[in-house]
Amino acid sequence: MSRRFLEFLLSITLLALPACVRSSSTQIPGPATQPVLSQATAIPAPTTQLAVMQTPSTTPETSSSQLISPTTGPTFTPAEAISTGLPVQVSQMLAIMPLEAGTSWVYTDEAYSGDGKVIWRVVDTITDNLVRPPLFAARIQREVTLMSGAPSAGFINPPLNAVYWYLVRGNQIYRQDVDLPAGLKWDGLDGLTLEFVLPINSKTACWYPDPGQRQSASASVTPAAGSPGCRSAGAATTLKFPAGTLDNCHLLVTSYNNGSEKMTFCDGVGIAERSFDHYGSAYGDHFILTGYLAQTP
Repeated sequence: MSRRFLEFLLSITLLALPACVRSSSTQIPGPATQPVLSQATAIPAPTTQLAVMQTPSTTPETSSSQLISPTTGPTFTPAEAISTGLPVQVSQMLAIMPLEAGTSWVYTDEAYSGDGKVIWRVVDTITDNLVRPPLFAARIQREVTLMSGAPSAGFINPPLNAVYWYLVRGNQIYRQDVDLPAGLKWDGLDGLTLEFVLPINSKTACWYPDPGQRQSASASVTPAAGSPGCRSAGAATTLKFPAGTLDNCHLLVTSYNNGSEKMTFCDGVGIAERSFDHYGSAYGDHFILTGYLAQTP
């Protein structure tokens, strides 16, 4: 092999070595270099999940003494009322007077009979609902606890443990004092006490709670407010009770020959106060709301 040919090979070899070194160095990424993932394989960064809060239905303000318990009863919207066979009007009435299972009211009952004065705590709790389209019924369990005083054996009209029902037909709420649902007069509401005609309005004519008076009253004559046994309503107002400040409260007055029953009904709550003083004998009571839990549609 000639000397010139060897020198030619040596020069080619020396030229190729730097190229090999540069090619090798580019395969090692620097410390700041990060692998790039395609959109299909990229790992998404954690995202913040926002809790979706349901806005509760508006209920009147209550104090810290308000009962707190989970919702246990059914609630109704107009659409649901139709699906269950209830008229929309009944659903609207349940928003004015909450009668779903789980609703509860706590009262203080200060009563007197003769010289005796006694204070009870009265708790009314709706324990069950029944639907017989187009009617709705609520079972109320009353529990009475003696707080102070010692009622005598002859104490007049003390509160007692009991069970009663409210039955809703259209905008009317009837009361029946019976324990078992088998005794409910679904087809005989006109023979029951008509407690409320909703919504309560001062311009609404008074009505007779007593079924006998309703049956004997002339359909062509509108009873006048103040007539014996006729229940009339006052204008809406805001009132303060131990349970809190309540809006849209109406005074309901039912006059009798032996005294007048005064009841305060507040929309969205129900009965907030009741009092009765007998004209002839020394007995009566004052019933006032101290706490409540209202389940509303």
